[in-house]
Amino acid sequence: MITSDHVRELLADPDEDLVLVVVEGRAHVVPRPELGTGRYGGGLEVASAADLADLVPVPEGAREGGDEELRQVAAALEAEVNRLGG
Repeated sequence: MITSDHVRELLADPDEDLVLVVVEGRAHVVPRPELGTGRYGGGLEVASAADLADLVPVPEGAREGGDEELRQVAAALEAEVNRLGG
């Protein structure tokens, strides 16, 4: 299940190239270089931090959006994964 914590983690460090990936029904936030290796091999890439930066309003000087915005983004990502059969 994709949660607001996953979204928050993706947005926490804009300089790190993080992606949200679903492997065997579980969501993980990992550095892009780890995709396709080890435990993340064959995972479904859902979104990157860059993908989310435009979707979640981040107040000036803040590192994360409001809880409601993060929950809405997480729910939208979860719905998309379910639609794709991930």
